[in-house]
Amino acid sequence: MLSEQIAMAVGDAQDDEDSMELGIKAVMTAWHNAYGAQPAPHLQFIVGVVTPNIGHVLLCEPPATVIEGAPVAIGRGARAVEPFLDLQHRFLQDGSQPMRAALLRLAFLMYHAKKQEGSACGGDTHAVILPKNGIITFVNSEDMADAEDLARQVDELMVQTGKTAMSHLTEADQHTFVSGEFSKKYAALANRARELTFPSLVPLQLVVQQNEKPRL
Repeated sequence: MLSEQIAMAVGDAQDDEDSMELGIKAVMTAWHNAYGAQPAPHLQFIVGVVTPNIGHVLLCEPPATVIEGAPVAIGRGARAVEPFLDLQHRFLQDGSQPMRAALLRLAFLMYHAKKQEGSACGGDTHAVILPKNGIITFVNSEDMADAEDLARQVDELMVQTGKTAMSHLTEADQHTFVSGEFSKKYAALANRARELTFPSLVPLQLVVQQNEKPRL
């Protein structure tokens, strides 16, 4: 019920940032106050808003917290992924890389969430893309599963590298690992990352290309 009211508040704001924030706070405060003396449940929402004038990610928490910023994580898995959120932060700041790269990094975060909080974050990953041009696109869970398997292998190489760097091996043995096993595994993973596709993105990419204005 509250999520629907938040969505309605965003729609009623008509592209006005201040009205949107005030509207979200109003419905959350009313929901929270309705519990009276009883403690209200602790809830958090991530709200994505994309219109011709607005493109924001909001962290909303009753009774009246609305914080803009990206990336953001909520729920049980947040603890596991927060140390790695800088991966996406740099991507969002740069803004020049394809959304496929963002999904690969998201898969890395989801892998860690499931690895450390599997009892609460297991199952399929449901990713949603909110483009400025085109329609909302849901990424197939199979596509994300392939990316998360790649993330698992990347993580395994990171762990192996850490163990080797902090071992009793001689400098010569360290060099042999870097120039041999590490180099081969890294090249194989980088090649798989380049070749990994997200078939569910094809319709969206076609729409975006059609909507793009010719560059002079």
